[in-house]
Amino acid sequence: MNRSAATQWSSLVVVLSGLMGCHASTSSSTSASPEAAGSNCATGGVVVRSGVDADGNGVVSESEAVSTTYVCNGASGPVGTTGTVSLNKVTAEPQGSHCTRGGFRLDTGLDANGNNTLDAAEIASTEYLCTPESAATGLLLLSKTYVNSADAACPGGYVRIAYGIDADGNGMLSATEQSSTFLACNAMPRLTSPSTVTVADCTATPIVLPITPVDLDGRVVQIDVQVLSSGSPVSFSTTASGEIRLTAGAHVAGADLEVTLTDDNGSVSVTQVRVMFSGTGCVPLTTFFGVKPTTCEAVEIDPLAGDDRSGPVLTQRAVYYNGDDALIRVGFDLSGAVVLVPKRVDGLMGDAVQGKLLSLWSSEWGALLGDGGVGPSVSGLLDPDAGTRFEAFLSPEALDEIAVLDETTLQPTARVALPQPIAASGQPNEFSVTIADGGVTTFTVDQTLLSATDGKALVVRLGGNQANEQGLLVQLIDVATGQPALERGIVFAPNDPAVDAFHWQTQEDSFQHYALQKRGTQYVLTYLTSAGWMELELSAGQPELRSSTFARDCDTQNLALSADESTAYFHSEGGCFGFDYSELLLRCKTLLSDNLDGGVNDLGTTGNRGGKR
Repeated sequence: MNRSAATQWSSLVVVLSGLMGCHASTSSSTSASPEAAGSNCATGGVVVRSGVDADGNGVVSESEAVSTTYVCNGASGPVGTTGTVSLNKVTAEPQGSHCTRGGFRLDTGLDANGNNTLDAAEIASTEYLCTPESAATGLLLLSKTYVNSADAACPGGYVRIAYGIDADGNGMLSATEQSSTFLACNAMPRLTSPSTVTVADCTATPIVLPITPVDLDGRVVQIDVQVLSSGSPVSFSTTASGEIRLTAGAHVAGADLEVTLTDDNGSVSVTQVRVMFSGTGCVPLTTFFGVKPTTCEAVEIDPLAGDDRSGPVLTQRAVYYNGDDALIRVGFDLSGAVVLVPKRVDGLMGDAVQGKLLSLWSSEWGALLGDGGVGPSVSGLLDPDAGTRFEAFLSPEALDEIAVLDETTLQPTARVALPQPIAASGQPNEFSVTIADGGVTTFTVDQTLLSATDGKALVVRLGGNQANEQGLLVQLIDVATGQPALERGIVFAPNDPAVDAFHWQTQEDSFQHYALQKRGTQYVLTYLTSAGWMELELSAGQPELRSSTFARDCDTQNLALSADESTAYFHSEGGCFGFDYSELLLRCKTLLSDNLDGGVNDLGTTGNRGGKR
């Protein structure tokens, strides 16, 4: 029996009541196997055979079959190759127009969004199993029996669902009471949680993780939790109600868990969950040690953005990536890359905590620049010539403002003046540092670093002067007022080796971008030097080496961290962590504990690969 195109997507097979004799037999069986594309199923699917397994090999062969039904893939292609599986949902149907005496509603369709739930928009067909009018007593019941192992179409395996009238009222549906049977996919058990969850109170007794195991068509009978890594010793327990618990304590940073769920049909799912400790009584993540290589994913961005300029920046909405050829926006999962501006855009900053996109700006822009042949919505941002920064659009005045940008139009919604402007290309670009005796020393800018977090924009200038001194000026600027929330100047004597630890590696941009975090009341910058990854507490601290290994064999002169610091985004050239792309945008989970002992091989060499997109 071939199904029509309108019902091909259903994985629910009706077996007519006239065949129930063989289903009632102790030797009756139902088996399912893949069906190749052909006359029975144009795009392939599953063949379901019901009959007596005469030879006892556990499979109903074609000669043994009393009934053969084909469950065909939809027109979009084989379910297994697209990652989309067929689902069914059984719900009670009240008395009404569909069933005068009530019954059950069976919805079927493809799980298009992959959430292991048959959503309303995904329902392809609906059938109603109604209590017969002739039934004097008893209720319509369902029984479910596991009948076949998992495959691409049914990752949770196949089950046979029978329905009928509980004539003897014993609360069970016996074989003689069954009126019809359906072959369906068994729903996989799953966790109702994102991949990262946050503990808001480490003093709670007990701490209950905000994740719930569920099984849509049965129950979860076993929960196993394994700690893969943790910033401090932790252990988890489970309850009969499905809660995952942790005893109270000053838990540090977070923990990576592997949660294994088993349902009442023996179907098993494995989910990795990261728990971040950041609330009352917790000890938040206090440093950056690098990334877990096996978690890394990458996407090729060269066709859209071209060569890298300054790496990614994050808001609460998306990841922004600036290349030689375009500014693109990408989802946090590295999907859906789109071109926002068909030219490079220097000077961007991302505030992942408050969800703001920022940029250096000029008070001269708008009135003088026109649309530059691209459009007024982006004219102020453009650097049209990769060889001459800002010269085509910028007046002789400097970049003297920071703008908060609307993420749809890229137009400024607010602008504040910089304490010290940054000169345009071809103009004197200097900064001044006040020294201990009250004097002022002036330096010519060699490098400028930008970053942002929690309503503050960071501008760091590094340069030298004719006396062979090196100078550093750190300004943390309140985006709402333009006033420095922090300002620190350092003057290094000629040939002072200490300057090397402050000297970050640069990408091909006028402005370098690295990660700024707020930890308590302190602001910490993470950046790369020739020695490795450094952290600098901005107000008075000295650079501290945090990882000499992280992506050492990659081209990572950039770094952005998510607001909870659990995820790192960075750019590299081909070959980093084994990804065979020319220009990579990578996303990896951060390490929760010290990596200086080399316990995690995160050099970036081939063999460290995680996922690939």
